[in-house]
Amino acid sequence: MSGLPELARRSTNTPEAPLDSTLLRQAICDSALRECTHAFRNQLSALISTGSLARDEASFLCKENSWTVCGDVEFMVVLEENASLPAPAALNGVRRRIENDLLQRNIQCIIDLSAVHPGYFQRLPAHIFTYELKHCGQLVAGDERILRSIPDYLAENLSLEDAWRLLCNRLVEMLECAAELSGGNKLPSATLRYKILKLYLDMTTSFLVFVQAYVPTYRGRRDVLLRLSRERPTGAYPFELGSFANLVADCTAQKLVPGATNDLSIDLNWQAAIQAARALWRWELARLVGAKTELTDFELFNKWISLQPFTKRVRGWFYILRASGWKRSYLILLRWLTLRKASPRHWTYLVASTLLFQATAEVDSSQTHAQRVNCALLSSYLPVRRMTAKNHPSPSWEDLAHDVIWNYQQFLMRTRA
Repeated sequence: MSGLPELARRSTNTPEAPLDSTLLRQAICDSALRECTHAFRNQLSALISTGSLARDEASFLCKENSWTVCGDVEFMVVLEENASLPAPAALNGVRRRIENDLLQRNIQCIIDLSAVHPGYFQRLPAHIFTYELKHCGQLVAGDERILRSIPDYLAENLSLEDAWRLLCNRLVEMLECAAELSGGNKLPSATLRYKILKLYLDMTTSFLVFVQAYVPTYRGRRDVLLRLSRERPTGAYPFELGSFANLVADCTAQKLVPGATNDLSIDLNWQAAIQAARALWRWELARLVGAKTELTDFELFNKWISLQPFTKRVRGWFYILRASGWKRSYLILLRWLTLRKASPRHWTYLVASTLLFQATAEVDSSQTHAQRVNCALLSSYLPVRRMTAKNHPSPSWEDLAHDVIWNYQQFLMRTRA
């Protein structure tokens, strides 16, 4: 595999660093291959590196004599077609062993593992993930024909719905910092700053798919966005493109070489980020439904879910039934009867976006988030209510945010339903 860009190598190759970034990348792949080979033995057909590590865009932080990898490091375990796919608990065991092995070498990172059969790649839809895997995925070991079997979609033909869902996913993940978001306007923590940074980067990804200018790397998207901002706009954009492009360029530099500049030199205000995301959310949704942007958020959402095929809605609910177990199936069926006009994914997106958008709608107001948002009503839209059910009829803003994250992690992250 190719090494990281020269800039990243220079910025992280400090005297106290145990490895340069190229060797660090190789060490992570070697550890993953060793543990996966041990766990799956002769059933392993290939191991593939995806995401920022595969694109040479992973963020490495060196502190004293250890390394931290920002974000997840993603691998796909490809098993022989006749092999049974491992249960989530088994994959988690392999993932923990990789992480522990790397910790022994002073490398801290979160490993993400998914297991598939070779036939999975031929059926991939025209999504951002498919395009990046085709053009940037790295074969750590195994059959080279697997990556070549991925459909070769054109960038301008990628799914607009998938791009909008990417934006929604980043918005949901902002709620992992719910306590901080509801705690006033103090300087954001490093965790929240990183989520804001990723939100801006994937706002760019989503936007470029809609304007048919998508490219599969952070650097490439930065350059395309800057070029678009210098050109005379051919249509109405959701925000002023010049200032947005400059901020994204700063975020890209910080993502690729964290610590190379002062973190606080970039103004990553979470309210401003959510307001920009809302403008993009509305702009994209209006194009998906062919409506005017003067509609309210909820009107746009209702138009969008009315266009969703019945089969797509049902598939999401069946996934929850399987994941929750048949002992709880009657509760899920009752929820489905109430919420059947949309999929669990869309209800979760609606609750998350409403929480965040209303939290920034009246920044100067003395009202709390919970006073601006009808949390009890929003809670009734979630596929599964957990913390908010205990606090009914007046759930807190934070409790509802925790419920959103729980539903997202349990039912949305591992499926396209």
